[in-house]
Amino acid sequence: MSARSGYSYQSNSGTLGAREFDPSAEFPPTTPADLRAMDFETLLEAAEKEQMKGWEDLMAQKR
Repeated sequence: MSARSGYSYQSNSGTLGAREFDPSAEFPPTTPADLRAMDFETLLEAAEKEQMKGWEDLMAQKR
């Protein structure tokens, strides 16, 4: 079985390209169960990363 899914995406710049799944990428917790399973330090770190990402996205839009 191939790891390639055949799915593609359209980026913000309008270009199409294949998007491979990266198992090393960090994914934010998405469900209340995920959040309850995290200890406080991990939860705080995840929240800070999300806030910083949002700030960087906002600054990129203003440019």
